[in-house]
Amino acid sequence: MKALHLLWLLACLSSVSCNSSLKTFSGNAQGTLNKHNKIVITRNDSLNKLKAALTRGEISSAEFISLGQNIIKNKILVRAKNNGNFRIRASRKDTFVFSSYRFISQKIAIADFEKNKGIHIRLEPQPCKEYVPCEEKPKLHIAILEKIKVEGEEYTYYCNRTSIPFDRKFKGTYKVIQNVYGDFKTDTISFSIYDHYGRPPVEQYDKVIFYVYDNCGVLNSRKYTYTVPVRSNNGEWVVPFRYQSKEFLQLKKEGFLDLLPKPMTFEKKINFIVNENISNDSIKKLYPSPYFITKGRQVEVKYGYTLEELLEIKRRTIFDNTDLLDLN
Repeated sequence: MKALHLLWLLACLSSVSCNSSLKTFSGNAQGTLNKHNKIVITRNDSLNKLKAALTRGEISSAEFISLGQNIIKNKILVRAKNNGNFRIRASRKDTFVFSSYRFISQKIAIADFEKNKGIHIRLEPQPCKEYVPCEEKPKLHIAILEKIKVEGEEYTYYCNRTSIPFDRKFKGTYKVIQNVYGDFKTDTISFSIYDHYGRPPVEQYDKVIFYVYDNCGVLNSRKYTYTVPVRSNNGEWVVPFRYQSKEFLQLKKEGFLDLLPKPMTFEKKINFIVNENISNDSIKKLYPSPYFITKGRQVEVKYGYTLEELLEIKRRTIFDNTDLLDLN
């Protein structure tokens, strides 16, 4: 974990000294809408700080869960009752944050809280916009992009559409290196990336082939779908062969022998070390000759696909039941 204040928090949660000067505070907190929305009261905005640290990649999902459980266990976070009443322990140096889904949070210092006994917190709803369905057929863009930045992004709040997001949303800003299918008109584009488990793994790569849907001007990448390209010895963009990829296994099962990978010489050798948990016998099965050369636990990729072959593979697999990828 990189964030030192979170390390301190984890240690403090089980410490007697951290809780010795706490006092119980009570009040009432509700939303201003007629429908019931329970309010969450948190000391020092601890939960949102954890969420921000997870989004920035400072803590792992496991650390987030562990710290979150401690926050609830030690009642750093409490929920108001149905009538809005709540009780929470805090020190006089703390701050309370009142929040609820789709409401504007409020922050109040304990000193101010004490001055206004019997305080009632009323949260105002977040502003929203009307959702207008896209009546046009989505357009597919496939391009080699170079990362500029990937950052957390909030979901758009629509007044006339009820949805609870289960994935984290990120905004990727990339430079367009080469259009492969479709035609991005600008040198730089931004689009949404979704990941259920935390930071998207794709952000570790500088250059990536993304599969981006354009829905009436709203750009979203296809979830968990990307390809990492490399240069061949003649300078062309190509794709190294992945024996265990779902697409190859599907093509192999269905007998598409015309799409087997070809021998390639890459601009730079593609080598990697196999995880120690994989046995030597399994290495030979996972990385068979002639597609790979194995020496002990080191593997070198010797086969690959052109971009044209990559598009045909995608057309026959992940886009097989759609007309989004038309190569005719």
